[in-house]
Amino acid sequence: MESPVNSPYRSSPRDPARFAALSKDIAKIFENIHWPIDFALIAKHDHQEISRFLLGILAIRFKVFLHLTEEITLELETILETFRMQEKEATSSGDQPTRVLMLSATVPALLIPLELRAVNSDEDLGNLEASEQDQLLDHETPLEGHDGYIPPSEGLMIAVASIPAFDCIQFPNFFVNLYHCLLAVNFGIKAITQGSATGLGKFKEFLSHSPLSHSIYCTGDIKMKEPHTYVWESSIGPIQIGVPPETIKKSMRDGVAVPKVYVLPAMLFSGDENFGEVEFPIYFNYFMKKAFLDPENRIILIGTKEDLDRIRTIFSESFYGPKDEHIFVKEEISDQKLGYKIDLKAERFEIAAKRPDGSPLPLETFANFIEFDENNTATFFHKFEDGRPGVNIRILNHRGFYQFFEETELKASLDSMLTPHVHRCRDHKPDIIIPEEGPQFDPPTFGVTFLGTSHGFDAKGHTTGFIIWIGGNGILVDPPSYSTEYLRVNGIANSCSRVILTHCHSDHDSGILKKIVEGEKVELYTTKTVNESYKRKMNAVTGLNIGDYYNFVPVPIGKPFKILGAEFEFDYALHTIPCVRFKLNFGGKSIAYSADTYYNPNFTFQLREKGVITPEREVMLNMFLWDADLIIHEAGVPPIHTPIEILNELPTSLKKKMLVVHCHGLPETVMRSLPDGSKAQIPLSNLRIPGSGLKNTVNIDLGPYYDGISHANRRLKMFSDTFIFSKLTPGALYDLYTHCEEEKLKVGSEVITRGDYSDRFYIVYSGALEVIGQDGSIIAKLGRGDSFGENALRKAKFIPRSASVRVSEQAILLSISAPIFRRVLEKDGLEEVARLDMDLRRINRMRPFVKDVLSKTYLFQGLTEEQITFISANLEQHVRFPSSTYIIQEGDTERSMFIIEEGSVRLERFDGEGGSRELLELGVGDIFGELSLITGLPRTCSVVAITDTTVLELKQKSFERLMGQYQNLRIKLAILVEQRLKESQKVVTELRRSTPRTTPSHSPVITSPNRRPRQSP
Repeated sequence: MESPVNSPYRSSPRDPARFAALSKDIAKIFENIHWPIDFALIAKHDHQEISRFLLGILAIRFKVFLHLTEEITLELETILETFRMQEKEATSSGDQPTRVLMLSATVPALLIPLELRAVNSDEDLGNLEASEQDQLLDHETPLEGHDGYIPPSEGLMIAVASIPAFDCIQFPNFFVNLYHCLLAVNFGIKAITQGSATGLGKFKEFLSHSPLSHSIYCTGDIKMKEPHTYVWESSIGPIQIGVPPETIKKSMRDGVAVPKVYVLPAMLFSGDENFGEVEFPIYFNYFMKKAFLDPENRIILIGTKEDLDRIRTIFSESFYGPKDEHIFVKEEISDQKLGYKIDLKAERFEIAAKRPDGSPLPLETFANFIEFDENNTATFFHKFEDGRPGVNIRILNHRGFYQFFEETELKASLDSMLTPHVHRCRDHKPDIIIPEEGPQFDPPTFGVTFLGTSHGFDAKGHTTGFIIWIGGNGILVDPPSYSTEYLRVNGIANSCSRVILTHCHSDHDSGILKKIVEGEKVELYTTKTVNESYKRKMNAVTGLNIGDYYNFVPVPIGKPFKILGAEFEFDYALHTIPCVRFKLNFGGKSIAYSADTYYNPNFTFQLREKGVITPEREVMLNMFLWDADLIIHEAGVPPIHTPIEILNELPTSLKKKMLVVHCHGLPETVMRSLPDGSKAQIPLSNLRIPGSGLKNTVNIDLGPYYDGISHANRRLKMFSDTFIFSKLTPGALYDLYTHCEEEKLKVGSEVITRGDYSDRFYIVYSGALEVIGQDGSIIAKLGRGDSFGENALRKAKFIPRSASVRVSEQAILLSISAPIFRRVLEKDGLEEVARLDMDLRRINRMRPFVKDVLSKTYLFQGLTEEQITFISANLEQHVRFPSSTYIIQEGDTERSMFIIEEGSVRLERFDGEGGSRELLELGVGDIFGELSLITGLPRTCSVVAITDTTVLELKQKSFERLMGQYQNLRIKLAILVEQRLKESQKVVTELRRSTPRTTPSHSPVITSPNRRPRQSP
C-alpha cells in the first residue's frame, strides 16, 4: 500500500473536489457488482442503506456478485422495522438499546455476538494484521465527531442469514473478514458523513484488497493448541475443538490437562491432516483415567450426526477390526502353506476386552456421542466431584461457527471452518519431534532407521515407525504422523515411496495419509484384509475413495515375496485386530519385525489346548522371528502387547540381536514367577531400545559387492527421477548415466556463476546448495535429487547463466557436459532433441510464474521443485483475451483447464430469461475449467475477461499426467471440484426462485447484460 505521503488521495480531509471524485470511483465499484448505493442516505444513517452498504463491501472483498431480489428487500425492511420497534421500546423503558445490523433475511436469522466497538482508536485495530491495519486507516488524520453507525457496546448482535449467493460460496474464514468489513463500514460512514477525502481514499484502498484466510475468529478464553485445533478453558476443564493425531501427547508435553470433551470441527479432513483422530483420546480416558470403572470419565464427542457416524466407523475398525465378511485370510494364505489356518476372529476373542458374558463392549462404553439436534444444539450436564453445583454446557453450531454457553451465559465462540484455502497457520511451526539432521545422510545398502520407538501415550517419546533400507531405497513401516515432514526436511522423501502397513491402529497408520497426499503415488504393501480396513477408515475421514490415491500391492501369507530385490515373508501376529508381521532376507542377511503382538508361549499353548489355534499356528506364533540376524520386537501391556518380562526370559543369543520398540523405556529389573508360586525381582539383561533418527541408523554390512550395486542404483534412480530426463529412451538414459561425472565440493565453492556460459548440467547427489540472485540474495535452496543448469542442455549454445549457485553444506554433484548430452541425444534422432528443447524453453519461460505466483494459490500451494518443473513444462502457450471477451461459454464441451497469468475474469450463468447471473470473480493464479475436465460434463458456466487477460492452458492429456503423478494436487482438486459443484447447484436453485428486484427510488435500475457473442482471441 502507498504511504499517506505518496498517496494520490493525499489532500486535506475536506477537499470537496477530491471527495466528489472518490465518491464517483467508489459508486462505480458498487455499480460494477450491480449493487448501487446512495451516499446521501448513508450520511443520514438510513438503516436499510447501511445494511446494503455492508453487504456490498462483503461482496467486493469476497469477489461475489449479489442479486438483490424484491423478496430480500421486503424481508430486510420488515426485520429492520422490528428492530426499530425493539429499540424504541428499550429507549422508552430506560434500557440501553441494542442495535442489530442485518446482512440478509431469506432464511431464519443466525445471531452472532461480535464484540465490536467504534473505530476511533488504535486499540480497536490492535488485533488485526499489520497489513489490514494499513488497509483500514492509519489515524494520521483523525476524523472528528461521529463515532460510527455501530455503537461502542459489547455484545452487539449481528444477524447473519443466508443470501443465496453467499450461502453457495465457501468463504475463507468468513467471520474474521466480516469483522474487518464491519470496521470498514464504520470508517466509511465517518468519511461520508464528514466529507473526508482522506478517509474516503483509505476506504477505497480497503476495497481493493483480498480477504484474509489465515486468521481465526474467536472470542472468550479460546486459544490455539496446534494448527486448526483450539481449546476453550471452561469452568469444567478444557474443551477441545479438532482432534489431530497425537493430540494427547501435545497436551502432556505442554503440561496441561488432557481434555475429556472434544468437538469435531466443520471439516474432519483439511490439507493433509485428519482432525477426527479420536482413538487415543478415547483410550486415554478409558484406560488411563479408568473410565472402564467409572463411565463418567468417558470421553465426550460432540458433532453432527454425519460426522459422528464417520467417527464410529473409524473407531470400530480400530477397536473391533473388520467384520467377518471383510476378513480374507483364507485367500491370503499361500498354497505353499497347505494346512496352515488362522482364525482371526477366534484369536481376537481370547485377548480383546469384553463384557463378563463374553459379548463385545459396545461403542458407548468408550465414548458419550452427543449429536447436534435439529436446532443445531448439543447439551450435556457436568457434575463436579468436589460437591460444587453442576453446570449445563450448551454448544450451538452454526455451520462450523460454534458458540459455547455455561447455563445461559455465552462464554466463547469460534469459527472452526477449515476452508480448503487454509492449509496451515502461517506463523505456526510444525511440532516435528525429531530434529532436522542435515543433507549429508547416505542411505545404507541394508539397514534400519528408526523414526520412533515409543507408544501413543508417551509424551516425550517418538511413536514407533521405521525405514528399512534396501539397496539405498527406503520402505516406510507404519510411518508416524510426523514422518513425512521429517523425511522432507532431511531430503530423503523421494527415497521412500513404498510403505508397509501392519495394522490399522492410529499410532501405526496416521502417517500414511500424509505420505499419500505428499506428492507421487506411493505403493502400499499389506494384506487385502488390512488394506480394506484402512480404506474404510480413510474414506470416512476424507470423504474420498482413498484407494484411488495409492497403489495397493497385496502380500501373501507364507510365500516369499520380492520387494526391491529383498525376499519378504509375511504372517499374521496375535493381536486384537488383523496385524501382519514379516521378515526379509537381502544379500544373505535378514531382519524380522514382530509388529504389535502378544508373544507368550504359555498362552499360545493354552489356545492350542482350547482348539482356538492349530499346532502349525502355535509354532509360527512362537518361532517365526528367531532365525533373523536383526530382530525388532515390540513390548508393552499384555494381552495386546508382549510383556518385557517374557522377552527377558529369552536366550541371551536371541536378546543380543534384538531391538525393543513400542515402549518408552526399559526397567532395570523385572518380576519373575518362581516354581513355588512366589515372585522375585531379577535384572533385565541384554535388551536395548535403539536410537531414533538418521544418525542412529543401524547398518547391516553386506560387503563391497552389494555396496557397489547399491551406490550405482542410487545414482541411476536420481537420473531417472530427474524430470528433464523422464522422456528419454532407456538407451539414452543409460548412456548419460555412464558419462556422468562425480564432483565433491566444499562449503563456499561456487559451482556456476551468473553470466557465464552454460556448459554443464548438475544433479545434487548429497549436500546443500544456494541459488544466488542478481542482488546477492538467496532465491532458492537445493538438496538431494534437485537439479540445476538445464540451459546447458538446450540446442542454442552459449546461453548465459541466469543465477549463481554455491555450496552451503559439503556436496556431491553428478554432472553432464553439454557436448556429451547433445551427442547422446542425437543418436536417438533429431525429434528427441527437439522435444527436450521445447520442454526446456517452456520451463525457462513458465518457471517464474509457477514458482512466484501459482505456488501461492490454494491448489498449487507447497509445490516441490520437481512439481514446479513438471507443471512449467506442460503449460501451453499464453492466450490473450481482450476485455469483455468470452473465454469459455456455458454448454461448451472443450476439455482443458485455464490458469490466469494476468488480468481477471468473471464467472456467470444464464438465468433462463435471456440474461445472466454473475457468480464470482477470479484473479491471477486462479483456475477455471477444471469441472468439465474432471466430470466430462459440458461447461457449467461462462467465463468472461473483465480486463485484458492472459491465461495459460493445461490440456486434457497434460492434466491427466499431472493428476496421475502428484496426489497432493489431485486430492486438493477433488475437494475444490466438490465445493464448486455444490456452489453451482445452489446457484441453479436460486435462479429458479429469484424474482426481479423492485428498485428503490434512490437507485437506478441495474440489470444483467445480455449474453454477448464470443470474440476471437
